[in-house]
Amino acid sequence: MEWTTNPDLWGPVPASSNPRWNAVRIVPGSTGYRLPTEAQWEFACRAGTITPWNTGNTITQSQANFYQTGGANLNRTTAVNSYAPNAWGLYNMHGNVWEWVWDWFGAYTADAKTNPTGPPTGVDRVLRGGCWFNVAEHLRSALRTDDTPSSRWNINGFRLVRP
Repeated sequence: MEWTTNPDLWGPVPASSNPRWNAVRIVPGSTGYRLPTEAQWEFACRAGTITPWNTGNTITQSQANFYQTGGANLNRTTAVNSYAPNAWGLYNMHGNVWEWVWDWFGAYTADAKTNPTGPPTGVDRVLRGGCWFNVAEHLRSALRTDDTPSSRWNINGFRLVRP
């Protein structure tokens, strides 16, 4: 089968790791929807801030959906606009659900980069933002975790970008 951008020709979505699907790459200059890179996600989350959260040096349950001992824990996702957006108008960058990003998971390198992308291949993809099941510390703008792309959890979601 020839590579195509027509989803009608993609066939069934794999339920486990799939070499053909794992080989998908970002096409520079394309204008379609896709997952953000890890760097793009963090840039959008921070919205010009340099603090641990885009809300400042702390985050409260009135600002994001997360777990807090003794707090009013919802133990579920909430509607996207349940909390105020960040300074750039983006909702739920902290908490609610972990968000898949484009990059394969790998260690950061020490050299300075502008708009970096992750390794070209891998086993796990990066997730950012934390979720309703996490404590506040796990919602920090710079925190990352990873999981296999075929995993299915009610704490994972995604956000699309259009360059």
